[in-house]
Amino acid sequence: MNITLIIVIIVAVLIVGSRFLKKNDTSTDTLSKTQTFNDGTFSMVIDDVFTITGRGTVVTGHIDKGSIRLNDVVKVAGLTTTVTGIEMFRKHLDYAEEGDNVGLLLKDVGRNDVQKGQIITK
Repeated sequence: MNITLIIVIIVAVLIVGSRFLKKNDTSTDTLSKTQTFNDGTFSMVIDDVFTITGRGTVVTGHIDKGSIRLNDVVKVAGLTTTVTGIEMFRKHLDYAEEGDNVGLLLKDVGRNDVQKGQIITK
């Protein structure tokens, strides 16, 4: 009788647990939210913002979609600017593509004009 009771309890916990997991599964919600801003040819979410004296403002982040080249015109927070430098792990690049973690040097953008979480697009 004790074994039967234990089996019933285990089955009940498994059923309730699987229903709970199905209700609280947010993995598909997260995927659809990240795809909503990917309607352009390039997008990158800003992770951090730095100022380099004599050079300008650098924004870092992960390129979610597309590619970027030197002297490409981009938009961020309503501003239109030019990418004057691309750097990845202390190496200067002419080109970066989807999946790269990069720093972009933006022309004529102040540190207070952009902030973490904003999206850069072409």
